[in-house]
Amino acid sequence: QGMEQQAKDAILLGGIKGHWVMLQNCHLLTSWLKTLEKILEQMPTPDKNFRLWLTTAPTDRFPMGILQRSLKVVTEPPDGLKLNMKGSFSRLNDEMLEEC
Repeated sequence: QGMEQQAKDAILLGGIKGHWVMLQNCHLLTSWLKTLEKILEQMPTPDKNFRLWLTTAPTDRFPMGILQRSLKVVTEPPDGLKLNMKGSFSRLNDEMLEEC
């Protein structure tokens, strides 16, 4: 909470410059996810290298529009961000990443 503007700025900059952006624990601020959905809908065509990673615990309040436009990876994460990211990346192949 309190990071909404920083998240929006990171997404917009990432879209322009082709950065990867990660928003963690999205289940903690589901009220902002509708705003996120609007940001993504209004975003001009992003750089081909732009990726937006969202992490969340299971919730039924995630906007359907985001879910429909997303590649979903479901795992039981190991302890620590580094191990979590390694586990997520190991399940993706080049073809899956090119489709994003």
